[in-house]
Parts: sequence; C-alpha cells; structure tokens
Amino acid sequence: MKNFKTGVNFGCWISQYSKLDYAMFRKMTTKDDVLRVRDWGFDHVRLPFDYPLLVDDSDLYTFKPEGVAFLDDLVTWTKDAGVSLLLDLHWAPGYRFQDKGANTLFETEEMQKVFISMWTQLAERYKGEGDTLAFDLLNEVAEVEYLDPWIALAQRTVKAIRDISVDRDIIYGGAYYNSVHMLDKLPVADDPHIVYNFHYYEPILFTHQFASWSEINRACPVAQEYPADFTNDLLAFVKENPQYESVMAKYQGMRCDRATLARDLQQAADFQAKHGVMTYCGEYGAYDKAPQESRINWLRDVTDLFNQHHIGRALWNYLGGGFGLYDWEKQVETEPEIVKIITKTW
Repeated sequence: MKNFKTGVNFGCWISQYSKLDYAMFRKMTTKDDVLRVRDWGFDHVRLPFDYPLLVDDSDLYTFKPEGVAFLDDLVTWTKDAGVSLLLDLHWAPGYRFQDKGANTLFETEEMQKVFISMWTQLAERYKGEGDTLAFDLLNEVAEVEYLDPWIALAQRTVKAIRDISVDRDIIYGGAYYNSVHMLDKLPVADDPHIVYNFHYYEPILFTHQFASWSEINRACPVAQEYPADFTNDLLAFVKENPQYESVMAKYQGMRCDRATLARDLQQAADFQAKHGVMTYCGEYGAYDKAPQESRINWLRDVTDLFNQHHIGRALWNYLGGGFGLYDWEKQVETEPEIVKIITKTW
C-alpha cells in the first residue's frame, strides 16, 4: 500500500452516529479536517462508514446519491491533499460487531450477495483511482465461530472486486474483533494486493479503563497505570466479583508494560516474515479516562513497536468517542503531544 504508514480514523462521524443526519455530517467534517491531519503528519485516513449511509433497508442494492457523496468527497479531498484513504465498512447489512447473537450476514445468502454488491459498486465507482485508495472489507468480526464463513465471504468479495480492479489493495482480518492473536488463522492469498488487518487495544484493562461500553471496565473502580504491574486493588476487585474471573485470567501475573506489547506485536511481525506479506493495524488507542501520562507512555511504546516492524496503522480516533484528537464543536486540537508521538514513522 502507498502512504499507509501512520493514519487516523475518521470514526464517530458517518459511522457509530446517534442519528443518520446528513446536514449534521456536513458540519462535522470538511476538507479542512483532511488538510489538518495531513499538516499534523498523518499520511492517510481510515474512513469508517455504516451501510445506512449508502442504502435503505427497503432497497439494499441501490446507493443513495446523498449518502455516497460523502465517500466521493473524501476520495477527492484526500487525493487533493496528497493523503491516502482507506474505506472501512464499519456496519454491514446483516453484521455489526456489537450485535452478537443478532447478526445474519454469515447465515443468509441474500445478505452476502448484498455485501458483495456494495463492494463491487464501490470498486466500479472508484476503479480510476490510484494506489492511494484501499478497501477494508469489514470492520470487525467478533465471534470466533464465524471465522471460517467470514474468510469464505471475504474471498468471494475479493474475487468480485478483482473482476473490476486487479490491483486495488484490499484489507481484511480475522475474528475476535480483529485480534492480533488471530492473524495466523488467516489463509494467505496468492495476491500481492491483500493486506492482513488487526486491531490493537491490549491490555484492554488499561486501554479501555472506565469505558461505559465495556462491562468489566465500567464496573471496575481502579485506575491502571502504564507501565506498571496490574494492581492489587484490581486483582482484589476481580476476586470480589467472580463473574469477571475468566476475563481476568489472562492478566494474572502479567505486567502492563512494553514487553507485553512487544510479545503481542511480534505475532504480526512473524506473520509478515513467514509469508512475505503486509500486516496493518486498522485501530489502536487508549481511552482518555486513563491517566494521561500513562496513555502517552503506551502510545509511545506501541508507536515504536509498529515502526520497528514496519507496520502501518491508524489511530482511533480523530473526532471524540473518548479517543479524539480534535473537538469539532470547539474547533480545537485536544492532544498535540499525542499527535507528535504517533506521527513518527520508520
């Protein structure tokens, strides 16, 4: 992939929104935002988008002009700014990572046809674009039991895209929320334009501490520093709340430090070396309720490791969501020190 070393997600905009509101979307992000992240030192944008932006449930095969215009704009804005773009289908018809138990994509052939249709329409629409545009087929597959059907669907989708664009870079990952630990479960394609994706938020008890959407982190009253041992208070909390014991088992005796990150990311480096392919980290970050100095320490270490292994990545997130670098309502940069750290590349 060209110019996909250090990027930022434009999440919490046309994905994970509280309301599908085109007028509000127009206010939230403009060409100036692309120019801003370029000037900060990012070389690409990962653009999460949700399927209702593009199609209605009553007609899943026809793009709405007012919705696809947002993708068209980002393609134009990034190209004009000299920034690369990764289109990420964050919520697909029939599948969203937080809807475990209610998804139908891997059990319904019609939904799979819709999925392939969305990507072939985008491939056709942007077939004249160069190698600074890439496709991220599906944000995250949560359930490990869906790994095989997901791989089969990804391979069908790649084949359909290849009938239109033989050299478009296409990215997909494994299961368990694109865990780095699942990379070695992916078959390696005979295709130099396939890139293998993972997301990285480990240790989750540090990166998501006090996050309202994470049950154990929401419940746990103890702050975790980095680098540091997992605290006795944290272990005591688990002991007092045995429903979290299985979640915590992996952290027993673990130190929350660079060595932990290095062991994890070595798996991506080994996968690259073994197969002669590229890996890419589509999301990483630390929630802003973590101690700020510890967030900075974690981001510095993970950036160093990405660079050591020549792994491209995109921070979560540019706008808000507890991870943001910019406050669009106040029109102010919120994390200048973090920006300086994470935009360093090899």
